[in-house]
Amino acid sequence: MNISTVNEDAFSRLVVIGASWGGVDALRVLLQKITVPFNFAIVVVIHQDRSKKSALSQIFTEIMPFSVLEAGDKQPLVGGEVYVSTPNYHLLVEQNGTLSHTVDRLVNYSRPSIDVLFHTAADAYGDRVVAVVLTGANKDGAEGARCVKQRGGQVFVQDPKEAEAKAMPLATIDIVDVDFIGDLDALASKLNALV
Repeated sequence: MNISTVNEDAFSRLVVIGASWGGVDALRVLLQKITVPFNFAIVVVIHQDRSKKSALSQIFTEIMPFSVLEAGDKQPLVGGEVYVSTPNYHLLVEQNGTLSHTVDRLVNYSRPSIDVLFHTAADAYGDRVVAVVLTGANKDGAEGARCVKQRGGQVFVQDPKEAEAKAMPLATIDIVDVDFIGDLDALASKLNALV
């Protein structure tokens, strides 16, 4: 792992969030509870229809008191901003603190894949990563969360009892010694504590 090329002063933590079935509603609740200003960058992968253009960054921008951007290729990460995945592209975190896109094969039947985001974030930022697994109907994110944990990062998981689809949180809990399990209010409080 080589994180020497990452700007250590850019932000305190990199928060990576994965969501699938029911994820738009969960993200709306979670992000609205994030305290402004915050000094970490947030990168979100949400499974979407690969054939359609996403309007999620616009939808979230209208209701959030901070910037929500559609993640662009070669886009630098900035603390205090939220970056949302683009349909049909894997979203990667690079060693130099930028985001990138690939159209590599589907992972867990998905592109973008949460596992891909989590793996690359862990490789680039090591123990500065906090991975959050929200509602979803498959196991995407579990292996990536395990990688985050192995690199010294933290893993937070939405309480399966609250999740619209329990499979993704349960898959993560099954293979990772997670740091925290809670409802969306509790998850927001844990993220706010990072500031």
